[in-house]
Amino acid sequence: MLRGDTTHYEMSFGPTNVRIHEVATLIDSGDTERALARLRERGTEQGRQEWEIPSGIVAERAGHHHIDVAAARLAEGDRVGAHRDLLKARRLSPNYVRFHPTVRSTAATLVRLDRSQDDSIAGFARWAGV
Repeated sequence: MLRGDTTHYEMSFGPTNVRIHEVATLIDSGDTERALARLRERGTEQGRQEWEIPSGIVAERAGHHHIDVAAARLAEGDRVGAHRDLLKARRLSPNYVRFHPTVRSTAATLVRLDRSQDDSIAGFARWAGV
């Protein structure tokens, strides 16, 4: 049983990482609706709309979670939410996020779908090299 979050050798262990993997597994299996529902369920435990990663988790790990969630939101048609999660990921770990292939594909799709030509989305895509 993992009682608390720990970091050894720049790797995350503990309940938070298990939750991150649970959501990522659902997303990777194509069950994006259930993954996002799980985030809402976990959020109620924190008194929030959606689960938020506690501070202290390795930045790249937290950033990767937001990258996955952005892709899930986009798959469910939530373009605003996808963009918001990409921005969260960038704030947490800009170097990791900038070159991540899922970030580039998600940002490219957001740009293609953006009829209003939102400068924020286009600017993010340019920053990520799309």
